[in-house]
Amino acid sequence: TPRTRLRGLVAAYVEVVDNDRNLYLFVTASGSNVDRIGHALRLADRSARPIAQLLAARRAETGEDPEVALTWAYGLIGALQFVTHWWLRDGAISPDELVEHMTELLWSGVGGGRAR
Repeated sequence: TPRTRLRGLVAAYVEVVDNDRNLYLFVTASGSNVDRIGHALRLADRSARPIAQLLAARRAETGEDPEVALTWAYGLIGALQFVTHWWLRDGAISPDELVEHMTELLWSGVGGGRAR
């Protein structure tokens, strides 16, 4: 289902971060690169465009405006990145809880209404 695919995306992201935290922090902090905004956007560009295509197609199928897809794709990536930074810093919840919480948030926003 679409929600299952979204959960898989979130779970894959969290798994990659959890498996190599130091590499994730180095890459997302731009390493030694001075152009931090450009670097962050280049990383996001790789994921945002394919996600936007999926979102646009889903919205078009349901008669909703597909023009929001690129904005939403970058929003999804930003949400995942910042919640992951918080999780790495505080470790307040388990990886599974993080995946469930983010899937609920993202699905409710993308799917309209409470996730099921």
